[in-house]
Amino acid sequence: MKKLLFLLLISLNLFGVTKNEIYNFYKSKNYKDACSKGMWILNKNRNDDYMSIVVLSCVKSDMINSAIRISKLMGKTKIGRANASYVANLYLIKKLLIQFVYDKINLSNLSLPKSNHLLSIVFENIS
Repeated sequence: MKKLLFLLLISLNLFGVTKNEIYNFYKSKNYKDACSKGMWILNKNRNDDYMSIVVLSCVKSDMINSAIRISKLMGKTKIGRANASYVANLYLIKKLLIQFVYDKINLSNLSLPKSNHLLSIVFENIS
């Protein structure tokens, strides 16, 4: 009984998050909470503006794998497509850097869009 009550309280706490709270997390630069809690309510809020806030929060908190999962759902608006492309680019850079470290692939002939994200800066310096 205690376990059931505990699970109920946790689920109410997680699912009780609103879009406003996610936006406030983002504005206050609490990106990790905006990403992790924002993912919980994606099924109810699948508009590109909301998903962009969650995706960018995931990127800023270095949760690229979570961001790429969300970005697959985006694409109904111009800003959604742009943010999805940005996340896909960072994910590609991450995978290429992993190959560079473990498999010693040559990155000098590759050119990808640049950004201010650390992965992009490292990629540019290596290639």
